[in-house]
Amino acid sequence: VNDRFIILFEGHFKRNFIHIKDIVKVFLFAIENFDKMKNETYNVGLSEANLSKIELCEKIKKHLGDETIQTIVREGDFAESILKAAKEVHADAIVIGSHSRRWLEEILMGSVTEKVLHQTLIPLFIIPIKKSK
Repeated sequence: VNDRFIILFEGHFKRNFIHIKDIVKVFLFAIENFDKMKNETYNVGLSEANLSKIELCEKIKKHLGDETIQTIVREGDFAESILKAAKEVHADAIVIGSHSRRWLEEILMGSVTEKVLHQTLIPLFIIPIKKSK
């Protein structure tokens, strides 16, 4: 595989990426200083860590040193957009993550993954994303 594409939905949405260790420090600090901090608003995230999905993909591309990765932003129905983009770029494979606890059940019962699975001849890799307990 030589061509690399990432298809994003809602690519403009911003997220703040912060390490869990830093979150723990914030909570401990807030507990210890509750009386001073109550009824106030504090920003614990770094402005430079507030990234859109597109910006995050660009950082990953630079980190990997692979400028051949192309980012495609789509709107609309997820399954239809994935199928259309895969055809447009002549994809060799489609990789989809499943956020459900019962990801296999959703694939069989109805989901974006199920729609893509039943409407493509392109190999589909389904990555279950486990939720921590």
